[in-house]
Amino acid sequence: MAFSPSFGGYALESANGVALESVQDAGPITVKTSDTVGYGSGIANVKLGGRVIKATVAVTASDSSTLQTRLDDVLEAIHITGTAELRLTTSRYIDAYCSTGSIKLVGGTSGLMARFPVTWVAEDPYWRTQAQTIVTIDDTGSAPSETVTNNGTAPELPSFQFVNSSGGLLSGTLSMKNSTTGMEFRLHNLQVGSGDTLNINGLTGEVYFNTGASTDARTPTRVDGAFWELDPGANTVVYDFTWGASSNFPAKVLAYSRYHHLGDWG
Repeated sequence: MAFSPSFGGYALESANGVALESVQDAGPITVKTSDTVGYGSGIANVKLGGRVIKATVAVTASDSSTLQTRLDDVLEAIHITGTAELRLTTSRYIDAYCSTGSIKLVGGTSGLMARFPVTWVAEDPYWRTQAQTIVTIDDTGSAPSETVTNNGTAPELPSFQFVNSSGGLLSGTLSMKNSTTGMEFRLHNLQVGSGDTLNINGLTGEVYFNTGASTDARTPTRVDGAFWELDPGANTVVYDFTWGASSNFPAKVLAYSRYHHLGDWG
């Protein structure tokens, strides 16, 4: 695993005259508490863990003009509104907010150097892989299930996506259960129009439809249970619903493999 830092796609490496010094990875921490999800939800005050990563950015150049250009480039690249993807090693990523401190000019061993502190704050408590695992559970038979594997060392709060390809209106109750852990959540009095996409973000607790959803789309009047985690290893996920089987409304489980630590690099 190689140390290869970048933020928002900008490489914080020697190719850009930049290096990270004194990296501190402190987490997980609690950074906020969410509001109640839905009407009469049983999922209230969900605590979201977070992570703080601190480092010193060193920018070097052989002359003042090049140093200023490199400073301008790196500051423009990392001053991003909202979150961006932070990578410190070739297989560990996290979405984080970035803030910087005061710039100090110092003498380098072979030219000029400027240093400034940088802090990244993430709402997610764990590092993750870059690519998601996507597992589709077809709505055939009674309570269909599939295995979803978390190859990491930390629990993962997955997201879910449901696309109504039935050609008609679907309404009723939907539930998703991790039978490996026994945890389950249910969406009551849900209504999904033809072509609509229902999304569930387990990390933030959001339940929402795609932009431009039909007038038939109606979010659930009650959400209860718990937006559960995927334990490290294999998890059996069960999909249940009150409308008929084979309604062309499959469930997609979207998950990353999560890690407590960055791991070793060399």
